[in-house]
Amino acid sequence: GGDFVILGAAYGWSDRKGFDIFIELAERLDKKYRICLVGTDDAADRVIPDNVISIHVTSDQHELAGIYSAADVFVNPTREEVFGMVNVEALACGTPVITFDTGGSVECVDKESGAVVKKDGSRDAVMKELIAQIKRACQTNMYSERNCVCRGSVFFQENMCRKYLDVYRKMFT
Repeated sequence: GGDFVILGAAYGWSDRKGFDIFIELAERLDKKYRICLVGTDDAADRVIPDNVISIHVTSDQHELAGIYSAADVFVNPTREEVFGMVNVEALACGTPVITFDTGGSVECVDKESGAVVKKDGSRDAVMKELIAQIKRACQTNMYSERNCVCRGSVFFQENMCRKYLDVYRKMFT
């Protein structure tokens, strides 16, 4: 129906990756929002509320791209992130990203492809802002698929250039 799908993905869920935030989102959001977590395991399943869809680790890239594409918004409430590859993967699939102001996560999104939420502050204030941004992304359609894909492609090009440079350096030094 008219449900919105909120996606989270991590390789090894923990509170550092925002697992606790998703548990709280599941309690606070009304039923028209469905949370789907990718990269879960049996231990996570024992804690995850019934209204959250749990998908264990998938190594199938096509399946993963399909999951990213099916989501209305990708949420990454991580408390430590070097770069945030999951953010770029979501963007590359046309899905807007809402992330905490953590490490490299901030660089992944711009005003046309998502939002950054400050993680410091009272828990209630952080949750309210996160929920406001989720609702905004889902209900206003302000982040077009095209803008998200464009933003994601920036990082893939940079990564490829970096890899080529590394190869050249190894060859000529």
